[in-house]
Formats: sequence, C-alpha cells, structure tokens
Amino acid sequence: MSEIVIVLGKDSDAATFSSWADNVKTAFNNEFLNPSTKYYVGVGDLGYRQTHNLLAIAFGLIPDSTAAQNVANSISRDVVSGGNHLNTGALGTKYMYLLLE
Repeated sequence: MSEIVIVLGKDSDAATFSSWADNVKTAFNNEFLNPSTKYYVGVGDLGYRQTHNLLAIAFGLIPDSTAAQNVANSISRDVVSGGNHLNTGALGTKYMYLLLE
C-alpha cells in the first residue's frame, strides 16, 4: 500500500502504511517464527509444513537475510528428506519457484 499511495501522490500516507506493514511483519514473526528451529510453524501443527515457510518467503515476511537463508535451508532439507518430493499442496507449489530463483 505504501508504494501505491506514493504513485497516487499521497506521500504523507506512505509512512502510515509502511508502519502498519512493519507491525504486521513483527507480529507474524513473533507468533510463527520458531526461534529454536529457525523456521515457521502454524498453530496446531504436529510437524513441519513447507507451505508455511514458502509463504513467509514469498510475501517478504522474513525479518532478515540470515533468517531467510535458515528458512530456505529448512525447506530444502524437508524436500530431500521426503525423497525429493514437495509437500506444498495447491496453495504453496507455485511459490516454490521463487525459492529456486
């Protein structure tokens, strides 16, 4: 949104939207980024989910480049440990290509 309001000539609104986005990103990471495993987990999950981690990468929610590499590595490890098979489902598969770039 902050980029859209700049294009629309409403620069003063850009800081507000940018601040809101930062708040959402921080809250998301506080809730779902596991500091000990260094990957994302959902509420009620009993195991690792490739899609949770792919979506965090795809939507730019990862806090920094070190965390991004940790998350990417977790996806890679999970794919390899599953016999090189994706477990992303219909919603996550298209985002795998972002990771492969």
